[in-house]
Amino acid sequence: AELNKVHFFLLGNRFETLYLPSAIVLVEGKTDHKFIERAVTLRFPSAQLSIIQANSDTRIKEVLNIAKGILGDLQRSPYKDRVFVVLDSVHGVGLPQQLLQMGIEHENLVKWSLNGIEHFYPPTVLDSIYGLGGNIKIEGDIISRNGLFYTKNELSEKVCALLTPSTAHHPEFESQLLAALSSRVV
Repeated sequence: AELNKVHFFLLGNRFETLYLPSAIVLVEGKTDHKFIERAVTLRFPSAQLSIIQANSDTRIKEVLNIAKGILGDLQRSPYKDRVFVVLDSVHGVGLPQQLLQMGIEHENLVKWSLNGIEHFYPPTVLDSIYGLGGNIKIEGDIISRNGLFYTKNELSEKVCALLTPSTAHHPEFESQLLAALSSRVV
């Protein structure tokens, strides 16, 4: 572990010098991937981040095992505090605990308070798409508010197109993910 720290120090404490990402973020689905990748790219333009879509919460452990195969033991790796997992509020029984046992740091395990990344899109962006007022409603693949309906993918496309580097993000998205990444990649 000490030797790894020395190597990392000699490389300027930046993974980018090896063409490796400064952080890895594992997400559940397609729209999580699309939105989070766009948001972090705009927030951290000079950082190299890897956002990996697992396709479901049941596959996150499988993808994490593959990453561990590449990086080695997470507890001894320079990536120890740079691998993040983002989960919806509804996920497989015991999944968070299993991920912690696999080496994910507790503060790098993001669990949203509501089920669906759509709840954490920037409020001003949702207002520009749906109009002011009310909360979104998710029924299967359809997101609605104020009588307007979009599929998850359609809404994700619209939201990502409206994001800018100065977009004010949802407070939970900001505090749980962006702030945690900021402390690791800047």
